[in-house]
Amino acid sequence: MHRREVLALTGLLAVQRLGAAPSARDQLVGLWQLVDQFTIGKNGEQIKVAEKQRGRISWDRSGHVWVLLYNEGRTAPASPLMPTLAEYREMNSGLMTYYGSYEIDEAKQTVTHHLQAAANPSLIGTDLVRRYVFTGNRVALIFPGSERHVVFERIGDL
Repeated sequence: MHRREVLALTGLLAVQRLGAAPSARDQLVGLWQLVDQFTIGKNGEQIKVAEKQRGRISWDRSGHVWVLLYNEGRTAPASPLMPTLAEYREMNSGLMTYYGSYEIDEAKQTVTHHLQAAANPSLIGTDLVRRYVFTGNRVALIFPGSERHVVFERIGDL
């Protein structure tokens, strides 16, 4: 192949890449903030759930994910080092936190989180599979079989 042909082919490939839609991984990588949670009712209406829950999720390019969700307005214990049982329950109300690796199946439009550590020990070593839908700078993670949508908005790139 001649030099001009190689340069033309290289330019053509670059143009094709520019016009191609970004991969799901490219769209997911970054830092996201929880903005909405709802289920879809029988009539198609959105039913709000977990309205006090706040938090973030992050996916990085090397295949790692972390999540921290919590209920806003939790009361701090009187003694931070020795909470009562009731205070401990209140502190952990709505808490969902874990980290691990992730895989994307673009054909099924799913992301699978492989949990390596979690606040809930029964989740360690499990997989959480969620369908994803991108809308502008938001991504909805949809629980299988329930139509529960957890919506995050991008707040930064990694």
